[in-house]
Amino acid sequence: MLGSEENGLVIDSLRVTFEFTKSIDNTPNKAEIRIWNLNREHREWLYGSDFRKVWLWAGYSELRLLYAGDITAVALERKELDNVIVLTCNTGDTDMREARVSTTLAAGSTANDHVKVAVASMTGTTPGQVVLPKQRPLPRGKVLSGLSRDVLSEVAAEQGADWSIQDGDLLLLPAGYVLDDQAVFLSQETGLIGAPKEIKGGGLELTCLIDPAPGLAARCG
Repeated sequence: MLGSEENGLVIDSLRVTFEFTKSIDNTPNKAEIRIWNLNREHREWLYGSDFRKVWLWAGYSELRLLYAGDITAVALERKELDNVIVLTCNTGDTDMREARVSTTLAAGSTANDHVKVAVASMTGTTPGQVVLPKQRPLPRGKVLSGLSRDVLSEVAAEQGADWSIQDGDLLLLPAGYVLDDQAVFLSQETGLIGAPKEIKGGGLELTCLIDPAPGLAARCG
């Protein structure tokens, strides 16, 4: 679906291809989405200023949200008889670039308070799973001023955590923590491609059919 928070255009009968990368670091997840033969009126909507968001659902037996982000560039390619719209997208792009804070918290504030202030300044991001094991109240007031992403980076560093924006949700997870969602069992029968590979520092790298959820626990069999 393309559009804004208020209006949208559902595309379910045209050819669509996509490629994106998701990670747990605090850089936007980039995507390139191609749409074949969108009519002229709808192309003009994309060139305008209102339709700046994209939501991508796909699946096999059921659809699930794979990607949500901001449209940062729109291009038109001609391939033989086809017109192909190319969308360049980033998750949380606007919030990461533009959201700012300017406030002073009284003595006794904690990491949770600092995260709340940062997220409240973001127009397209809502709190997701935020794990803050270190909640030491500060003995003095705390000045928060500048880019909201810098506030989140400071909190994450103190907590030994990574933070990211995933499909409109803020995630902040210390090393060793995973999402509360039910773990996914991966095997050749459920979509695992090839064999898992051990990676330096611990953990596994694996390839599977559609299941993009950074931070999700997985079991392999």
